[in-house]
Amino acid sequence: MRDNFDFYWLWIRVAWNESWDRANAWAWLLGAFIVWASATYFGYQVGMPENIPKGIALGLLCLCATWVVVFFIRLLRAPFRLYDNEKKASR
Repeated sequence: MRDNFDFYWLWIRVAWNESWDRANAWAWLLGAFIVWASATYFGYQVGMPENIPKGIALGLLCLCATWVVVFFIRLLRAPFRLYDNEKKASR
């Protein structure tokens, strides 16, 4: 049981590495699309923020939405990445 936990924890660490950097780079494009698509799906209308605090909140929402997507994509790719790293190390 402990070995399984360690292996899954390794997946999380691999997915966590650089996920904030990538999310920060893609936040304004991917995050804005995610927020717009989610709001449209649930029947809300997204517009330009009227003041600075709302603009900051929208920016943080875009960043967090992008991070969630980037993290889960990297989490799904983690086992394959670990396998490739071990394969390269064994050569």
